[in-house]
Amino acid sequence: MRVLVGSVLMALVVGLALGQGATRTVTDDLGRVVQVPDRPQRIVALSPTTTELLYAVGGTAVGVPSSATFPAEVQDLPKIGRSQDPNLEAILALTPDLILADAVINAAQVAELAALGVPVVFVQVLTYQEVSQALAFVGEVIGNRFGGELEALRLERTLRDIQDRLPLERPTVYVSLFAGGMAFAATPQTYIGNLVEQVGGVNIATSGPPAGRFTGFVLFSLEQLVAADPDVILFISAGPPPNATTFFSQDALFQTLSAFRNGRVFELDPVPFELAPGPRAGDAVRTLAELLYPDIF
Repeated sequence: MRVLVGSVLMALVVGLALGQGATRTVTDDLGRVVQVPDRPQRIVALSPTTTELLYAVGGTAVGVPSSATFPAEVQDLPKIGRSQDPNLEAILALTPDLILADAVINAAQVAELAALGVPVVFVQVLTYQEVSQALAFVGEVIGNRFGGELEALRLERTLRDIQDRLPLERPTVYVSLFAGGMAFAATPQTYIGNLVEQVGGVNIATSGPPAGRFTGFVLFSLEQLVAADPDVILFISAGPPPNATTFFSQDALFQTLSAFRNGRVFELDPVPFELAPGPRAGDAVRTLAELLYPDIF
């Protein structure tokens, strides 16, 4: 659980007395206690997720990873390398007073990031609920508690409004990440798997042999898919063409599936659904609701 030590009132009093040098203590998603500036001015975000969270709560960055493309204004910012392997020299050259790191992507780099001498806060997003929590937390970290909590409430309201309209009968769903010519099934332990659960989809892939570096994804054969014959198939194609739908549609066995014959095989945008879980989760669950329940949404 994220804990902020000291009251907002005390932080304000100290800030007025000390100016920009005022700090607050936070506990991040890796359980690290970090002293952060009361009003950080030069923030570097290390992943697309932390970038989107920062901008959603009214903050701005001085540097982002090469994979960060949303919102549009970050595309022209200085780049600090890949999220998985940030360039430490490039980060220091931007003279940041705060680094927002991704607890999923950057967890192995705690020591080297901490050694930079700049406050580093790790944020974790693995579920829809954690997006909401992260919005409130990042808003608090950058000194915009109200903005963060407001965005969190909006996200929660979006999901509640969708769930209130869900029918009793729920469709069976197969979700697959297609990369390098191979398809890996998303279990409920993945971000996309969690989103499907939020809108009532019944995931047919609950377990199986782990799919290597793709945490929460499992190996799931085409024969297993045919045997389960789900109502809806959702593909996330994360590599070069062809996409998964084009690739599998040429297979005679795949063509026997109800979802294929009923036109219920869909491609999802890999960024908000897999590569950058974050504030666009509200749009993501709305998209899923429309695909799973076209007669209602």
